[in-house]
Amino acid sequence: MTSSSRPTRSRLLSLLSEACEVEHGLACSYLYASFSLKHGQSEGLSFEQEQRVRRWAAQISFVATQEMLHLAQAWNLLQAVGGTPYHMHPQFPLARGELPIHVTMSLAPFSAATLKRFLGWERPADLGDATTASEPYSTVGELYNQIERLFDTLPPGDLFITDPALQIGPELADFPDLVRVTDADSAREAIRRIRHQGEGSVQDRDDCHFGIFTKIQSDLAAEARRDSKFAPAMAVVENPAARPYPGATRVTDPVALRLMSLFDDAYGLTIRALAWTFGAANPREPVTIGFARFAIRTMVAVLRPLGEVLMRLPSGVAGLNAGPSFSISRHVPLPDDRQVARTVARERGTEIAAELRACAVELPPKAQGIVVMAAQTLADQVALFGANQRGE
Repeated sequence: MTSSSRPTRSRLLSLLSEACEVEHGLACSYLYASFSLKHGQSEGLSFEQEQRVRRWAAQISFVATQEMLHLAQAWNLLQAVGGTPYHMHPQFPLARGELPIHVTMSLAPFSAATLKRFLGWERPADLGDATTASEPYSTVGELYNQIERLFDTLPPGDLFITDPALQIGPELADFPDLVRVTDADSAREAIRRIRHQGEGSVQDRDDCHFGIFTKIQSDLAAEARRDSKFAPAMAVVENPAARPYPGATRVTDPVALRLMSLFDDAYGLTIRALAWTFGAANPREPVTIGFARFAIRTMVAVLRPLGEVLMRLPSGVAGLNAGPSFSISRHVPLPDDRQVARTVARERGTEIAAELRACAVELPPKAQGIVVMAAQTLADQVALFGANQRGE
């Protein structure tokens, strides 16, 4: 056994942080594909195709939500053994070979090729390629097998060193399957749920991520045979970026760039707020509840509409629209002090809402209304976030 694979707390924290990167990156990839799907007959779909595409969008969004649950679960696992919530993700595209799983992770529109990559990441461990001595895992399931073995190997009496009362449960984070990790048994249950949701079991793979993507892949192929011109997704760039780097597509349209930046600002604030909840915050305090609710509601009611608007704005690349870059420029957590964290988050949320309203006037009429509504939702959430904790 090499020093890098020796069973230590440090090795466990490293693998859990790696799992956070994978889960977070997959969530962004899935959301990007979901945002890219067309909305209806006005965008070239028949009525029957519209219903099918809406179902695919809902299914992919559901899988993305579960990836965020897995990220939150990894945060609980980290916190239980002395870590802190790790909320960075790989820079897109993550090339083959940068992790032991040899599948590119990319922000790409919905397509047969994109689905094939999704299936590569979600491939059940029992169907995966055999690992080698130099590659500890080749599937996400095998990554969690490595983590579970460390929980089984390390002495539990020495491993779980943090206050179990700080664990976040489902009633706070709106993730019904979230497990509080307080000992080896609850750690194993948390890992079991992650694996089951991702790859299912030999007996049942219909409702897991692998099964969902397999069914969508089959449905897409069948529809393409019926209609050779079927195009369910917008023509958008892959891996959009404001500045050039290898594998990225530079967006140059000034309006799209401005909205891309504001999307990233709102996205970054949301992730920081959720990570703060899973850090050293006391789950019983109103400020923690406020952070959790702010993050969850903003993801759904602000990020999705902004992402879908971006998919309908020109990128500056001929024939291709823009998209969200999901960029996190710096790994800057909110401060531990609850009052300071609340002030910082409230100020930044208010600023972003105002900047979104100013950006909206540059957009096409239909997009204007969507962005103004997202800005108002963000402002409302920020106001509630501040009001809920007055008098603490």
